[in-house]
Amino acid sequence: FLPCWGWWMQVNKKTGEVNMDDNKEVVSGGEFYFPQENVKIDFSKINGICQIIWMANKCIFDQTIPDTKTDTRLGMSCQVAKKLSTAFEKYRHGIHPSHFK
Repeated sequence: FLPCWGWWMQVNKKTGEVNMDDNKEVVSGGEFYFPQENVKIDFSKINGICQIIWMANKCIFDQTIPDTKTDTRLGMSCQVAKKLSTAFEKYRHGIHPSHFK
């Protein structure tokens, strides 16, 4: 299971730097693209990274949920949630992507 400490994402729009930790503000609106995972998050729908990690954990824990099943509230499948939670783990201490719009 991936732990969740109430991660939020803060984007410095000038540098494109992203930080995820407990004390930062939530990104409002906008889309964020993880190129390696080929996954896009629409932050107008999702505020907390925790929501995605909870979903990923649920998918990992409950083997009866198919990877293709989409959570209607988050609008993403188990497969995507699992990919993203892995990405968050990797990028937890700050990333410098150029893909924030």
